Amino acid sequence: MPTNRRSHVAARVTLTAMAGAALLACGGVAGDSQLADDGSGTPTTPAGSWVLAEAQPTIAVPDDARITLTVERDGDDWQVGGSSACNSYGGTVVTDGDTWRTEGYGMTEMACDPARMDAEQAYLGALMTVDTWVRPSADALVLTGADVELRYEALAPVPTAELTGTTWQLDGLLVGTGPDASVSSTVADADPATLHLDVDGTVRASTGCRTFDGEWIETGDEVLLATFGQRDDSPNVAADGTTTCSDAVVAQEDHVLSVLGDGFRAEVDGDRLTLTSRDGLGLVYRAAQDVVD
Repeated sequence: MPTNRRSHVAARVTLTAMAGAALLACGGVAGDSQLADDGSGTPTTPAGSWVLAEAQPTIAVPDDARITLTVERDGDDWQVGGSSACNSYGGTVVTDGDTWRTEGYGMTEMACDPARMDAEQAYLGALMTVDTWVRPSADALVLTGADVELRYEALAPVPTAELTGTTWQLDGLLVGTGPDASVSSTVADADPATLHLDVDGTVRASTGCRTFDGEWIETGDEVLLATFGQRDDSPNVAADGTTTCSDAVVAQEDHVLSVLGDGFRAEVDGDRLTLTSRDGLGLVYRAAQDVVD
């Protein structure tokens, strides 16, 4: 028997909107074209998308977490943001030559396990002391401050061309990463669960229970849903706003929304799309034909 369930997406959409606002207002990861004129080809700005590779003092980042930084020009200043092992952060930085001056940071307020929270606290504390930047090579950025050094490596861009313009149909629910990851089947009696990201920045998705739409942006090598909510014409919604899907389908929906709502990385291999979130959950899709979502 179908069971009436409350809406599961409201709190998650609020968090996603905060993350999108705290990070970058535009889509894509725009590098800076300014290069040194000494023939080295080394960029002369900190622009780019980066992942923390090494820190002094050492920051113990859990294996299933990471710390990222995206730097994009905003007039005469820079907008910076990323993932700090648990939360998303963002703010404004002013540079003058090789100096780096923080104008202030904002962040989301999720609670994570103690190891992630400790890494986040150590990283943000170090980042606030940074006063100098340098690009030792095109694919590296180093930030330094009093007794602090943060070394970053360049992130691969989102595979936008392969990801957009295709309707993807959910094929499996992924838990974990690497060789320990496991994939479970989708619910047999659910409606098709699909995902479609368009080049115009809009997104439309279904979970097997309800349908959603919104807008997406790139930040670093991740996709964030800057806005995302239930469609007015969504199926399986009762007059009081609760869903009429079975418990199994609602559980599948919760998994899908957990991945889509918190920001994800995308990998396209032929007709297979794998999305992974920061907390070790993922989704496996196949390219679909003639699917209406």
